[in-house]
Amino acid sequence: MAKLEDLYSNFLSLSENIQEITFLTYAQRRQEDLLSGVRFVTKKPRRATAETLQLTDAEKKLMKALGLKQSDLLKLRTSIALPEEEDDEDEDELEVE
Repeated sequence: MAKLEDLYSNFLSLSENIQEITFLTYAQRRQEDLLSGVRFVTKKPRRATAETLQLTDAEKKLMKALGLKQSDLLKLRTSIALPEEEDDEDEDELEVE
């Protein structure tokens, strides 16, 4: 396996002419990169995950007792939240009939 120091020759041990050529080549390439209009990828906002989930002490004890992970608890919370909304819609439909 090659070491990093073996991949490139020591810049300070090169002759002044080669140092100058190397530096100018790098500067020219850097200038071209800056002018090429490189676009950076913007980060998308993160969804609520197990890392951002705030747990109460009771939830932590329950997780430990049941052997659940935070991601499991997040899935459970979302599955509980969805049927409540559907139940409200069902009640409205019953009243209309």
